[in-house]
Amino acid sequence: MSAIGEYYRVLGVSLDAPAEDIKKAFRKLARTCHPDVAGESPESAEKFGRISEAYETLGNARRRAEYDRLHERAASRQKKSHIRSEWRPPGGWDGFSEHSKVRASRRSAHQKADITLDDIFSQPEAGRVDFGFGAKRANARAADTDTQADIGLKVDVSGRTARLGGTATVRYKRRRRSSDGVNVYSYDEIYDLRVPPTSCTGDVLRAERMGHFSTATNRYGDLLCTLVTLEETGPHHPRRDAPSQGSQASKSAPARPKPPAAKASDTVRISVVEALLGGRVAVETPKGPVFMGIPPGTSSGGTLRLKGKGEGGADWLVRVEIAVPTALDSESQALIRRFSALNPEDTSKS
Repeated sequence: MSAIGEYYRVLGVSLDAPAEDIKKAFRKLARTCHPDVAGESPESAEKFGRISEAYETLGNARRRAEYDRLHERAASRQKKSHIRSEWRPPGGWDGFSEHSKVRASRRSAHQKADITLDDIFSQPEAGRVDFGFGAKRANARAADTDTQADIGLKVDVSGRTARLGGTATVRYKRRRRSSDGVNVYSYDEIYDLRVPPTSCTGDVLRAERMGHFSTATNRYGDLLCTLVTLEETGPHHPRRDAPSQGSQASKSAPARPKPPAAKASDTVRISVVEALLGGRVAVETPKGPVFMGIPPGTSSGGTLRLKGKGEGGADWLVRVEIAVPTALDSESQALIRRFSALNPEDTSKS
């Protein structure tokens, strides 16, 4: 640190500024030099690194108090000493001195890649506000012990989803980086995995950046889901992993037997009135007695069909004969003559 109170000067606030003013000053400066706004400018990246480090210290009450005590002791030593012209930070506290430019540039590159505007202007979760370097080192040591950031899971998928495609909800635990970019914590994740059509047991689907966060690589790993397709009940089209009969099997399959041909197997006698006006008569078939409808205007010698009532599922054909009365009284004869006069018919064309 080049001078006493450098962090206050970086943010442009006084030494007794309240926490709310420090937060407002940081947000105002971040709007102008954040990499998402300023682009790839090295000057903006360096400036953003400085204000971020300053806010990590002054935005936390405990660390700000420690920072102020260090500078008070340094100021008192400067007043008493006639040798040193400026305060030198204790070991482990590099600040923004000239010999730490490389470290500051690396830190600014890290913050550029990991801190977004949403992280800056969103409210941190309760219990997650910690800008302490001690907490960062403790979490980094815990995370660095696990270099495997990818997560492998077995996911049960219904037969219909595997066949037609859809989504499968996956619930698992993973390590995520907190919004301040310092801490790493365990999180109960819920992820909707997209399953493509005709998926099979053993297929591995990859969801990028849905694994653990690793401080060793400074990135999230992937989620690797191995599918286990469940059996599907009821009629359905076979999946890709279902046994296939093949084209040769379909060709060699026996042809479906055709129903036996229908044949005239019975004769029914109907009256003249039933032939003219229609009606219903009882008919014996191999499947038992049924009532057959006589359509109006049925002629003698015609054939009527009863579907599926014959032997072996064949149709049952019934020949119709009209029973003509042999004895007619004078009144009936007169009525028939009257009927013939009203309904002349040329029988030579039939």
